[in-house]
Amino acid sequence: MRIGMILHGAAGYPEDIRVTKESSALIQAGFEVHLLCQCQPGQVSYEVLDSGIHVHRVKIERNETGTFPAHRKVQALVRNLKIDRPRDDWRQAIKQFVSDARIDVLHCHDLPALPVACEVAHDCSVPIVADLHENWPGFTITDIDQLPAWKRVLRRRLYRQWKQLEKTFLPQCSRVVVVVEEAAQRVSDSCRVRANDLVVVSNTEDASTLLDEEEPFIDRFPGRWTATYVGGIGPHRGIDTSIRAAAIAGREIPGFQLAVVGPSELQIPRLERLIHQAGADDYVTVIRKVPSAQVPAYIRSSEVCLVPHNDTEHTNTTVPHKLFQYMLLERPVLVSDCPPLERIVRAAGCGEVFRRNDAEHMAEQLVKMYSNPQQLGAWASQGACSASADFSWENDATRLVEMYDSLGRAA
Repeated sequence: MRIGMILHGAAGYPEDIRVTKESSALIQAGFEVHLLCQCQPGQVSYEVLDSGIHVHRVKIERNETGTFPAHRKVQALVRNLKIDRPRDDWRQAIKQFVSDARIDVLHCHDLPALPVACEVAHDCSVPIVADLHENWPGFTITDIDQLPAWKRVLRRRLYRQWKQLEKTFLPQCSRVVVVVEEAAQRVSDSCRVRANDLVVVSNTEDASTLLDEEEPFIDRFPGRWTATYVGGIGPHRGIDTSIRAAAIAGREIPGFQLAVVGPSELQIPRLERLIHQAGADDYVTVIRKVPSAQVPAYIRSSEVCLVPHNDTEHTNTTVPHKLFQYMLLERPVLVSDCPPLERIVRAAGCGEVFRRNDAEHMAEQLVKMYSNPQQLGAWASQGACSASADFSWENDATRLVEMYDSLGRAA
C-alpha cells in the first residue's frame, strides 16, 4: 500500500517530528510512504530520505498583497476574517501527487489542507485519513482574553469557521487520528465521527530520536536547583504562570532558577517583560534556541521539568512531545491539571500536579518537590519505565499500523 501524506504549511519537511515518527513506523511495517510538502530555499523537489520516506516538494506562491507595513496589516485583518485555505495550486499539486506516486490512501496532517484533500480523494476514489495534530478551533482562541474587543469578535468568527470545517469534512474521512483520548471525545461529540473511526496516536517519544550528541554528559546548571521549561512560549503554554511562580519559589528554595530553553528571538522581548513585571529577574534564566542535539543535556541537568499549560480549550485536548521526552530522560515533572496532563502524570506516577493558572500553588508544589529529593528519584524512575511501556511510542505506532492494516483489508 502506498500512503500519501500531505503536510501543508511554510515550515516544510523534515522539521515536523510527528510526521517523522509516523512515517518511520509505517515504513518499518512494510508500507510505502510518500510526503507532499512545500519546497523551501535550497531544498530539492524530490528525494528519498534515509528513513525510506519519499519526499515530494512543490513551490507554492504565497498569498500576499505586498510587503509594506500597511499591506501586512491588511493581510492580518483578512486572516482574522476568513480561514486562509490552501489555494487552487495546492489542489492541483495534490492531484498530481496522487497520480504520479500512485497513492492508495491520502493521509492529511492537520486541518487547513483537509478540504482540498477531501475533494481530491473523492475525485480520485481513494480513502483519506485526517491526522489532527492540534485542536485548531481551540488554538484560534487561546489568547482571546488578551485581545481588544474588536479582535475578540473576529477570533470568535474564525473559531466558528474552523468548527464548521471540522463538522463538514471529518465525517468524510475513513479514519480520524487524534493525539489524546480527550481529543477523541471532542471530535466524537462535536463532529459525529464514529468511535470505531477514531484512532489515538499520541505524541509519545521514540527513544532513538533523543540521542544526545554531548558525550560525556555536560551539567548545564552546576550548583543550581533548576526547574526547566523547553519549547515555545505561546500564551497558552503557561510560561506566565511559571515566571510568577519562580518569583515566589525563588525566595524559598536555595539556588533556585527557572530555565526557559528554546524561545525564538521574536519571543524574547515578551518573555523579558513577563520576567520584569513578576519581579523574577534573579530567578529566571533564558536560553535562546539551541540545536536539538543539546536539548537532552539541558533536560538532564534539571531537578524538575515543567509542562505548565494554562486553562484553554486547546490545552485541555492535547499533549506536547516534551512531557514524554522528560519522562524518557528520567526527569520528574510538574504539570498543570489540564485533563490530559493530569491523567498521564497520575497514571505514570512520574511527578506532581498544580492547579492551572495558579502561580502560588505551582510555587508550593515546587517547594514541596525540593523538600523531598527521595521522591524526585522515584518519580524519575517511574516516568522512564512508563515512557518505555504504557506511554511508549511503540504502542502508538502499533495502533497506527493496525489502522492501516484495517484500511487495507477494507479496500
